[in-house]
Amino acid sequence: MLRLVSDEGKPVPALGTHLLENSADRMKHLSDTYGDRFLDVTLDNLLDSFNRFKSRLGAVDLLVARTQDPDLIAESMGGWRARKQPIF
Repeated sequence: MLRLVSDEGKPVPALGTHLLENSADRMKHLSDTYGDRFLDVTLDNLLDSFNRFKSRLGAVDLLVARTQDPDLIAESMGGWRARKQPIF
């Protein structure tokens, strides 16, 4: 069960005995849990090199596509990266 624990006076999410302080900790936990059924990739790499990942996508149960700035993608990086909605 996901819970908050105190680590050096700071609240930190934890699953069991695993502290999940940052993204790298969370990705390691998912990789340890899912093994080769897990794929962690940045959205830029996935979109720029889709064919490189295409064959692997059918074999994973969990895909995490990370991005640093979702607002930037949605607002200014073009229709191939973000679906543009018409403004009425």
